[in-house]
Amino acid sequence: MHSRTILALRAALAAVLAGTLVTQGLVIPLLAAETARDYPEVASLRWPYTVLAIAVVVCVQVAIVCIWRLLGFVRSGTIFSPRAFVWVDRITWAVLVAVAILTGMFVHLSAIHAMPPAVFLFLTGGIVCGLALALLMAVMRALLVRATQLEEDLKEVI
Repeated sequence: MHSRTILALRAALAAVLAGTLVTQGLVIPLLAAETARDYPEVASLRWPYTVLAIAVVVCVQVAIVCIWRLLGFVRSGTIFSPRAFVWVDRITWAVLVAVAILTGMFVHLSAIHAMPPAVFLFLTGGIVCGLALALLMAVMRALLVRATQLEEDLKEVI
């Protein structure tokens, strides 16, 4: 992979990371306050759901840091090593934790009949996309394991 491609991807990851920080610090608290004001019947959920939403964003940040680290492996030519598996596993676990949080929120809001259509779509989309990403990461990990084995076999032949 070209160094310009890695640099461009790192710039994009930095922009997404900056966006997540703004989301954590401003967007989520402001939306929670607005929702509590507009729907006083669920105002008691403001802080628990704010914390849970921020936790989901932390999971995204963990995945970004892991991808950043994997790009370092790519740049140094050591991506086909067992050390890379740990970072792929961390991405998978971060995604699964986010899916678990979103699923818990979905179940709870459904149980108390407090799920507006926009929240339903957001939670459903987050759960489905998260599960798809976790499955994709499992496939990517299997491919990385196989490529690492093939590289090791090739080193033995040469």
